[in-house]
Amino acid sequence: AWLAEHRVPCLVQQRVRIGRDLRITYVGGEIIHGYWRVKASVEDLSTGTGSGASVLDFQIPRAVLAPFIADFAARTGIDIGG
Repeated sequence: AWLAEHRVPCLVQQRVRIGRDLRITYVGGEIIHGYWRVKASVEDLSTGTGSGASVLDFQIPRAVLAPFIADFAARTGIDIGG
């Protein structure tokens, strides 16, 4: 009701049970930073790293990801993302 009343755009996503997710920052289609956020449990609903509910792993497969990121940036026209 509140969203309809205030007409706030939002994105709703189905909950996905995952133990880790990859966070990437890119500029000009090139990866400049990235890390895996590893959760203690797939039942953990937190989305950030500040609460201490997850650990960070900075060993990302840059060579594997680079073509995907470059293609995504080129196709969408989104030159900076993260």
